Amino acid sequence: MTKRDKVLSIIMTAFMFGQVLCAILFYNKDGSDLVRNIGWGLLWVSAVLGWLPIFTFRRKGMVKKGKSYIHTTKLVDSGIYSVVRHPQYLAGIVICVSIMLIAQNWQAIVCGAIAAVLFYITTYDADKDAVEKFGEKYREYITRVPRVNIIAGLLRRLSRK
Repeated sequence: MTKRDKVLSIIMTAFMFGQVLCAILFYNKDGSDLVRNIGWGLLWVSAVLGWLPIFTFRRKGMVKKGKSYIHTTKLVDSGIYSVVRHPQYLAGIVICVSIMLIAQNWQAIVCGAIAAVLFYITTYDADKDAVEKFGEKYREYITRVPRVNIIAGLLRRLSRK
């Protein structure tokens, strides 16, 4: 992890923490129940997006015994990774949007928007690292699978079948 990656992670974490704090302190109890319920639904979606990669990498990434799931030795392009390249960063973005919809206050929206943008920026570094690790196979994978656009990813996956 480079110094830039560490700084981005610290700033992103601070804005996510700030968003949660703003959601608690300035919660809009008079906000739309429909919007709030959509937010809660998206929060569940983010949980699936966050956990699926752990199981997928452990099962298909040839992770050495005793190592973290992120230490794959094989490029994984199936399962959730056939739909989006960065499901855990997408989960972070979806969490930010969820909290915005649940809290319905401008402070949580501002903090969440900044954190979501930082999550997205981080995907560029993740792609760069993966190209260094897996080379041309990952470059080809980039052409087939969107970064975080799950709708485009699902449509592409369906068209391949």
